[in-house]
Amino acid sequence: MIQSKVIPEVPSWQVQPISQPYNLFGISLTSRNRDILFGAILCVLTFLAYQPSWNGTPVLDDSEFIVKPADQTLHRVAVYWMQPGATFEYLPVLFTSFWVENRLLGSSPLDYHLTNIVLHLVAVFLLLILLRRLRIKGAWLAAALFALHPLQVESVAWIAEQKNTMSTVFFFGALLSYLEFDHTRSRKFPVLALGLFVLGMLSKPSVIPLPAAALALIWWKRGCLAWKRDLMPLLPFLLAGLAISLITVFLEITHLRARGAAFAIPIAGRCIIAGKVFWFYLAKIFWPSGLCATYPRWNPGIGSIGQFAYPLAALLCGAGLWMIRRQRPEFLTCYIYYAAMLTPVMGFVNIACFRYTFVADRWQHLACIGPIVLASSGLAVLSASRRIPLRRPVQAFSVAVVLILGIMTFRQAGVYKSGEAFYRGIVTRNPSCGMAYNNLGVELLQRGAPGEAAVAFQRAIDNNYEDAYFNFSIQYYFDNGRRLIRSGNRDEAIALFKKAAQFYPGNTQVYEILGSLYSLAGDPGAAIDNYRRAVSIAPANGAYRQSLGIVLMQTGRFSEAVDQFNAAVAAGQGNPYCLANLAEAYFRLGNRAEAVQVAMRGFELARRVGDGKIAAELHRQVGIYK
Repeated sequence: MIQSKVIPEVPSWQVQPISQPYNLFGISLTSRNRDILFGAILCVLTFLAYQPSWNGTPVLDDSEFIVKPADQTLHRVAVYWMQPGATFEYLPVLFTSFWVENRLLGSSPLDYHLTNIVLHLVAVFLLLILLRRLRIKGAWLAAALFALHPLQVESVAWIAEQKNTMSTVFFFGALLSYLEFDHTRSRKFPVLALGLFVLGMLSKPSVIPLPAAALALIWWKRGCLAWKRDLMPLLPFLLAGLAISLITVFLEITHLRARGAAFAIPIAGRCIIAGKVFWFYLAKIFWPSGLCATYPRWNPGIGSIGQFAYPLAALLCGAGLWMIRRQRPEFLTCYIYYAAMLTPVMGFVNIACFRYTFVADRWQHLACIGPIVLASSGLAVLSASRRIPLRRPVQAFSVAVVLILGIMTFRQAGVYKSGEAFYRGIVTRNPSCGMAYNNLGVELLQRGAPGEAAVAFQRAIDNNYEDAYFNFSIQYYFDNGRRLIRSGNRDEAIALFKKAAQFYPGNTQVYEILGSLYSLAGDPGAAIDNYRRAVSIAPANGAYRQSLGIVLMQTGRFSEAVDQFNAAVAAGQGNPYCLANLAEAYFRLGNRAEAVQVAMRGFELARRVGDGKIAAELHRQVGIYK
């Protein structure tokens, strides 16, 4: 008996169109050759668009990610994974990737920038594959818009934002794997998807809403969701996302200081922020002008009832799309995806950067894909319509948009060519950003322009940027060896540090420097008070105790000085200079035996470390004390 073979049903989303010849400027190309050509052109355009940032110097928190020589050990990699508080963000995959890049490529900014562009392109082509498999029209246009949109510059041209490009690669990989599982039910795909999802979250937690994105796409393709088939397999993803969320929130509060008056926002205010965020990013996607690395911070107050129009309009938009979901399901799918991917940065959870702004281009890196895909698909459908003779005009319009966005990206990438250009770009768009003025001041000092730096620091202070009081003083008045280089402005430096102490009452460095300034100004009483404050905050810091002991000895309080020097030695500050001061204090108290013994210890230690100058001084002291 001959049994007929049953051809297994192939899910519609996996059916690829038969390769058809494609005419390009009179040249006939197969789909495969067209894809290779378009892919090559897109790669070239993307690299050229980001050319101004290729050699861009580190900015803002880049130094936290670039691996230092002391950290180029396998032990440091273990620390990234096993100690969540060892780095200011728990992103072990990201920090490990930087470690590997440093070992393989070196620490040149060019290497980091090119790696980021490559990761961005990998994400672009994964998006293309996803759209092709979902049989969404305009896939190439969507990929090109995502690759060259100037909103992506912050994610691609900023070294630290490799967290964005890397996590996006894992995001698309996980989404493709999970959709494959949804159609084949093969057990290997959810395991692969979960693994990629976890790697993505450990690169940047912004991928946590991936389960919502997957459900939106499944609903769109099937028109319904089932608990056992669709929701149960996502439970491990939800639990993993919850765990990473808790770790992230904890580190934001404890390590990044996402707490205090700036974050005391009522729930009504947070709803207003969420509504503004929703429309702000949507507007920037379709009209990307006035881009800025740090936008002005909105007033989260609820004084004007008109502000509730933002969240209300977003909710009404969703309700309207729900009502037409059967006729146009793609619109609701785009809405759900866009809103879900923005959820972590809508203001309901505190992020340290909310201290300066509630929006940032890098925070919409994944969310913008929804509107871009929807617009690209609409243009593709319009172009293919036989009823309206718009094929050529729509194609020309699409190419023009891609090229214009590429030019805008090229201009925006120029902001990242140096730290000074970066901060000047911010203050141009956001003149009230004290943080940018403060960092610009540091850059100008390093360039050797102290006059311009002083102006920048003063603008930061005028805009109530608390760190500027400290940074202005330490950068402007001292050299790297902590020597006062502008003694004529000592009183001004003291005033600034006193202001800094008001903002940072727990900063021991402020009190230490104030102590040294008062000592130089001939006010030992004020110097002692400030050194005592530093010691009370950090009693185990031997350097502070040694400085306090020196001033105490200068005022004739030798007994107290002995106590401080001994405490400094006990805290590991038993260097030859500390021992020399301790010996002198004992001698002044009339305790010659102790003075000789301590001086001899200091002399032997100075000889071992090869410090001939202090060794000679201690040898002279021994002779006097005997």
